[in-house]
Amino acid sequence: PTVTELYSRAMLDPKPTTTIKSQKQLAYALGYPLDWRVERTVKVLDAEEKGGKQKLVIKDRIHALGGKKNKTKFMWLHHEAAQKAAALFAQEGTLTPTVVSATGGASSGNSAGNSSNMK
Repeated sequence: PTVTELYSRAMLDPKPTTTIKSQKQLAYALGYPLDWRVERTVKVLDAEEKGGKQKLVIKDRIHALGGKKNKTKFMWLHHEAAQKAAALFAQEGTLTPTVVSATGGASSGNSAGNSSNMK
């Protein structure tokens, strides 16, 4: 299978993540940094609520872990926002956002690209 097929399978998998290990495995399958996790819950809507068909609703929370106790530092409810944020973490395992230039190098500064001298 291709990377796109694996990503699609992971994104649409209707199984909830019930352990930290399964949350980290799902995050890895979706391309997040190794120390992140995706907490997935699945709700089944009754057939009466959706015109006779049973429907699954998949809800994900994406957690960026870090710090001494490996606690959640950032959390997103939307994959596109989390993936854009993950691109700002130039060094795997850190939770300090940096601006990544078009050439692939990282420089310090805020997300607007403006550098500031903080003392």
